[in-house]
Amino acid sequence: MKLNARPFPPELDAEAFEKTDKSILFKISRDSRDISIRVGYMVDDLPVKSYQIIMNQPDKQKKRTNANKKKANKKNRSKNQVIEYVKKEQNKPKKLKVQVPGVDRSSFINKWLTSERNYALGLLNPTAMLCNRIPSAIPIPTCAATWAGRVSVALNSTGFGFVMLNPFSSNTLQINVNSALTDTYSLINNATTIVPNSIVNSTSVTRLRVVSAMLKAVDLSPQLTKTGVIIAGMTSFAQLIVSSTVADTLKDAYYSSVIPSQSAGTGVGGVYLPVDPTALSFAQTTVHPSDFFAPFIYFSACAANAQISIDYHINYEYVPAPGQTDLLKTSLGDIGDPDNGIRMTSDLVRSVKARGGLGKIPLGFSNYSKTGSIRA
Repeated sequence: MKLNARPFPPELDAEAFEKTDKSILFKISRDSRDISIRVGYMVDDLPVKSYQIIMNQPDKQKKRTNANKKKANKKNRSKNQVIEYVKKEQNKPKKLKVQVPGVDRSSFINKWLTSERNYALGLLNPTAMLCNRIPSAIPIPTCAATWAGRVSVALNSTGFGFVMLNPFSSNTLQINVNSALTDTYSLINNATTIVPNSIVNSTSVTRLRVVSAMLKAVDLSPQLTKTGVIIAGMTSFAQLIVSSTVADTLKDAYYSSVIPSQSAGTGVGGVYLPVDPTALSFAQTTVHPSDFFAPFIYFSACAANAQISIDYHINYEYVPAPGQTDLLKTSLGDIGDPDNGIRMTSDLVRSVKARGGLGKIPLGFSNYSKTGSIRA
């Protein structure tokens, strides 16, 4: 800072000026922000000297200006970054919270569309209703329906029983509690339909496909009287309907678990899984896919005549029959590739299989929420 002190006329006694405290002048010039200040000095209450203090601050002003420019540029840059970040977040697909041990969360979320993720998660827990229609690239107007219920049956006198679910047939829920059933007896022989399906018929449906399905059973015997083991999971439907299939076949199935009856807790079971594209196509009610994984439950040497509670749940997507078009409103499903949903389901199933929990899939995934959070 440069300080110029210039006297104003008329000339006054210099001796009076010398008596003035010079620190006052410098203090005023230092503290003041004005470019020009007029200062009068008093000696014995009389004005003796008047000075104009001129402060030249070119360097400081320049520095302040440059600092303000940098600050403004930084502020604008930060603002633009925030706007760009918000735009990116808005364009991102809706994320699902996935907590499956063995599956990387970031790759799981970013790799698939939301509709494909919902389809995969819905396959493993049909009761969560995460997916009512299979995602498709073709806009097909369809109806959605659920066939679900609960029924109780008694095992035979030696504690054996077999239950399987075929979601593509009107004979959907089949059970075998014949007195001849043992670990070495055919599972399908003497099997009967206990609950006929009211949806899979030509009166209501022209074409349909299964979105998801689940079978679950609970042994209602007192805990202290429970004995034997339960084999639960899913296996090839084409294999289940062969008369030579016995309990040992189920025990050797890849997607099955052998669970002590006392450890079954609130139930065991399995879910439906497609095995090829034919299961993803619309078909007539009398036409089955070439094959699929059907859920089953087998009770071996449990308590005699034990009461078993069976839950079943199937989600359908179908084209209504002509007589139903006035009663039902069709709508379009989400866009996506169902094959991608199957691939993602494979990742999840492999993870659960590695932990030995496939027989408890309906339970291990029963804590789904609408956001898609799962706990294996």
